[in-house]
Amino acid sequence: MDHERLKKNRYSLKALSRERSLLNMTRDELAHIPKEVLICCTPNEIAHVWNKPPDYLKEDADIQRFQFCWEHHGISRSDDEADGPPPRKIFCCYCNMQDINVKNTSESNYCCNQ
Repeated sequence: MDHERLKKNRYSLKALSRERSLLNMTRDELAHIPKEVLICCTPNEIAHVWNKPPDYLKEDADIQRFQFCWEHHGISRSDDEADGPPPRKIFCCYCNMQDINVKNTSESNYCCNQ
């Protein structure tokens, strides 16, 4: 890692430590925080600052799991269930079923090819 990038990472981590939240951080500060820190320290805030991170973070599958799931938001499992805020994709049962089906399909194909 080059010296300039290390300096920006350190600056951004200090800002996160000072703010204790992503909500008040600038786009530049947020761009230099490693994704592992975002996931471990501030997973509930990722969806609220979705317009700030750079594209490479938005396209990362691990980061996308903390985005709100608007695709399945209107689907209710019963008539009694009220629509509240959308779940995060990591907690959406429909998204997780799709992930399980993809994993099972790829695993079964892998086993059959041996």
